[in-house]
Amino acid sequence: MLNRFRLPLFLILIGVGLLLLVVYNSYHPEQTGVARKIIMEGATALEYVLREPLKLARDTWQKYVFLVGVVEENRKLKKDVNRLIGQLVQYQEAYEENKRLRNLLKLEEKLQFRHIFARVIGVDRKSMVKSLIINRGSLDGVKRNAPVITDRGLVGRVLETSWHISRVLLLIDETSNVDVIVQSSRVQGMLQGTGHGCSIKYVGKMDEVKMGDAVITAGISRVFPKGLLIGYISHVDWREGGMFKKVEINPAVDFSRLEEVVVLIPPGDQE
Repeated sequence: MLNRFRLPLFLILIGVGLLLLVVYNSYHPEQTGVARKIIMEGATALEYVLREPLKLARDTWQKYVFLVGVVEENRKLKKDVNRLIGQLVQYQEAYEENKRLRNLLKLEEKLQFRHIFARVIGVDRKSMVKSLIINRGSLDGVKRNAPVITDRGLVGRVLETSWHISRVLLLIDETSNVDVIVQSSRVQGMLQGTGHGCSIKYVGKMDEVKMGDAVITAGISRVFPKGLLIGYISHVDWREGGMFKKVEINPAVDFSRLEEVVVLIPPGDQE
């Protein structure tokens, strides 16, 4: 146990001795011999011994304060970066929405009859019917069976309306049927939804259709005007002995990404 206090005790004794010599030297300033030299040497050594720990403590404190400042600065920088990322996402979303709306405005210039812009506010995932909900209803002028389109092509038709919302039956629903024409060859058929895409029924085995051909509405019924883009032929198959070809269509509209649509008002319902 005495070993623990040996060094501090030794330093205290040296300090006391030097203090006594300093006091003695202050009362006898004329002394220039060994005692004064011992005082000068000892005081210098003691100053060094005391100065180094203090310097080390000061440097350590300054480094600590610096690191605390760096940590705080990093926290503020991260906060600023997160804020800027949030703003960038908002600006990008506004840009994308603006681009979609510009495309709809270009479409508006081509439309020959009354129309209503609407936003998609819901998708009916519980029902077996492929449909979505828009934020326009009967009070806005939406009618049952009114065609619904985007700048890319036909989406479907209004299945039912309420005062402020409407339900739209998608083109790919299995109960959806549209009279269509293959644009290049003018071959006609009946388009039917398959749940994930579309196919054309009643295309004769001698009818000229090929992959990549555009398919548009025929305008035979009073529901859909003529010339609306449906999609493109993605597959043609004919089995020997059959009367009709199997023609599959890749819809032009991406139904999983619909946000804004246009409801067309049939000519007989225009005011």
